[in-house]
Amino acid sequence: VQPIAIDQSSGYHDAMAIGLMPVPRANQQAVALTRTSSIMVPETADLDITPALSIELWVSPAVLQDPTSFPIQNHGQYEISFDKDGLVTCSMGSKSATHQQPLALGVFTHVGCTYDGTTLKAYVGGDVVRCVAASGPIPTANTAGTAIRRRVLGALGDLHVYATAMGATGMCTR
Repeated sequence: VQPIAIDQSSGYHDAMAIGLMPVPRANQQAVALTRTSSIMVPETADLDITPALSIELWVSPAVLQDPTSFPIQNHGQYEISFDKDGLVTCSMGSKSATHQQPLALGVFTHVGCTYDGTTLKAYVGGDVVRCVAASGPIPTANTAGTAIRRRVLGALGDLHVYATAMGATGMCTR
């Protein structure tokens, strides 16, 4: 029997989950991740989102490693990643926006991305840290599902994916 991570949103996109350990984050629950941890949401058209999108989560990397780590990845469509130097990148299709300041190790940091069809924005700590001109729909061709925690060692919490481009007031650090 595969363990299941229950999606408490109205979409009910439960995920297959392996090797997760609960850890506190403020007054909420987060999960600690190891090399063998895995969270995978099966392919669903509900997560093939276009033309606008927002993603936000809290991440606390324990180790920065090569290759790139992906707290969330719907391959070829959208993702948030950080590299071995701790630089956060938001990607929508072939467009990306990278923040030039590294994440702190062992500290929960709020990161997010928005795309409104013309601009891709990266957020760290609730602030816009990078804007990139982009146009066109987000690709929806991937059929592999959405991976949460690809090569991330540390902890993740409070992940949200919205079918709208939130403004700065919506991309808060709750």
